[in-house]
Amino acid sequence: MNTAGSPMSGNRGGDDRRIQLVKNAQRWTFAVAQGEEECLHQALVELVAASGGALDWFDAAVVCLELEARRVR
Repeated sequence: MNTAGSPMSGNRGGDDRRIQLVKNAQRWTFAVAQGEEECLHQALVELVAASGGALDWFDAAVVCLELEARRVR
């Protein structure tokens, strides 16, 4: 995973609920409204199951941890 030296990036402007994950040549952008984080968690579960291995449980965990870290800032 890599985005300019970091696997995770976000829009450092006004929207801290937007997270990008870059893995190999694929890029996923996740955006969630404040208070709707649980919906993103469920969507990640479904995406991992349907991605055929392109997105795995580790990737989903990284996205969730980054979202939580931003929530508590």
